[in-house]
Amino acid sequence: EGQLKPGQQVILDLAEEPRTIVSDPKLLRHVLTNLISNAAKYSPAGTEITISSGLSGDHFFIRVTDQGIGIPPEDRQHLFDRFFRARNVENVQGTGLGLNIVRHYVKLLGGTIDFVSEMGRGSSFTIGLPLKTTEE
Repeated sequence: EGQLKPGQQVILDLAEEPRTIVSDPKLLRHVLTNLISNAAKYSPAGTEITISSGLSGDHFFIRVTDQGIGIPPEDRQHLFDRFFRARNVENVQGTGLGLNIVRHYVKLLGGTIDFVSEMGRGSSFTIGLPLKTTEE
């Protein structure tokens, strides 16, 4: 909450299944904290950040969607590179390490990360992780 701008709201749209997942809680927490922090940082006050989840075959996904500035098309291929910052974020503090670390952690969890973005309308980052439940 300390990173949200005035009027920003986090909306949870979580699927009922799976009810429980097995993963490294520290790594997953770091990934989600970074993605939610970025969503707040690059979105204007008074906007929504949506966190959704669900199943896709033998994977589950968690998606963080914002209504922010978007990522320029020419910068998208470098977004997960170390120290890379998109050209439209010059007035926003950051090191360019967050998404690189997120990608590394997601790989350690055996998953994937992808995103879609539209300039001036926002971005959506989706983490896909192998489905392991407590029943296994």
